[in-house]
Amino acid sequence: MMEIKEQEEREPEEDFTGVAFKDPMWLAAFPLNQYTALDYFALSQFYDHKCNNEIIKMQRLDLSLLKTLKGVEYTIIHARDPILFVVRKQFRRSQEDVVPKATYYILNGTIYQSPNLFNIFNARLVF
Repeated sequence: MMEIKEQEEREPEEDFTGVAFKDPMWLAAFPLNQYTALDYFALSQFYDHKCNNEIIKMQRLDLSLLKTLKGVEYTIIHARDPILFVVRKQFRRSQEDVVPKATYYILNGTIYQSPNLFNIFNARLVF
């Protein structure tokens, strides 16, 4: 099991920077705020259903236990209700040690993957 977790930590993230997700039906039924943003994010193609968030949700455990599990998890790192939410995919090694894997943002109900610095600098060098 430890070997699988270490492999997950090293795997590069799939590039979804040209993809967006929006579910108008969900947004019409539920308010988008810091408490519902991760539930909304879980509907998108960006969400890994094998993550620790999903394990906790399926076992109906308290979300505070997320920090005790090792592996991939999602967390909101910035929120401006109801317009902007920044979600980080990270690999947790221990309670204090996390490795950022990817960053996503929800802007006015649409979810995007944030480009990484390499892609930003690479695009600037092409011109």
